[in-house]
Amino acid sequence: AEEIQANGFLAVFFTGFYLGNAEFVYKKGISRSVEDTSTVSHILLFLMLGLLVFPSELLSFWKQGVLIALILTFMARPVAVFLCTVFWKYTVKEKILLCWGGIKGVIPIVLATYPLAAGLEGGHYYFNIVFFVVLISALVQGSTIEFVSGKLGLLTGNKRLSPHTLELISLEESGSELLEYDVGTKSPIISKQLKDIHLPENVLVTAIIRQNDIIAPRGETVIENKDILFILVRNEDTEKLLALLEPSLEPYVDEEVTKVEEAEEAGETGEAEENVKIEKTSKTGSVEETQKIDSEITTLKKN
Repeated sequence: AEEIQANGFLAVFFTGFYLGNAEFVYKKGISRSVEDTSTVSHILLFLMLGLLVFPSELLSFWKQGVLIALILTFMARPVAVFLCTVFWKYTVKEKILLCWGGIKGVIPIVLATYPLAAGLEGGHYYFNIVFFVVLISALVQGSTIEFVSGKLGLLTGNKRLSPHTLELISLEESGSELLEYDVGTKSPIISKQLKDIHLPENVLVTAIIRQNDIIAPRGETVIENKDILFILVRNEDTEKLLALLEPSLEPYVDEEVTKVEEAEEAGETGEAEENVKIEKTSKTGSVEETQKIDSEITTLKKN
């Protein structure tokens, strides 16, 4: 960014975006480490920025701060969100949720320190205004984001976390992946022994996490509610495995597999995948339902 005179914040953002969607060795461990470092950095940064704020001065700008916060919340941000998502298949509810996201990050406050550090006239005034606006956004929008998500029907709940995790580490392309499957009350394999579950040929349950314990799976092992299964599967058998674990999605899985296979033969994979999305949308009746199905299709996540 320095060499080409570009924005450093955007450079960091796009680098993180690229790495977050890329596959590389030790990605899971590196991601956890980066998340921890990021959390600590945020705490320290807010602490340091807080030293620049004087509550007595901050409260004197409450009228301007509230006015700007209202304009940003109900005018500027909605206009920006709807304009930026005009070419994306977001539903109105999803756009409303994006509008309610607010500015709760530390970046606006950091940018507001530039005029203050440069000694510009009114620098302290701008810093206090920005700090007050971010504070209002964090208190109001940040504390109600879950409530608003629930009212809009977009709340999916929190994923259960386990103190144990497994990762498939390979220095070369393995053609396989290690999937994590959370067994729910409606799972078709619940209360069944592993030997009675007809898994695809190249699929193996490598470990089961139950009540924070790691269980070595055997044929007689019974799958229970809230178990977390780590499943080793070949890439070509992933959709078959999903059809077994989530039979309600099987029509869509079969359709995707068929379309993609036909596309691979014709050399038009990208176009076929887009056609699958269009056909699913027409069958489900809405983009929102299609996106819900797609998110369920990717319930099994790479580690």
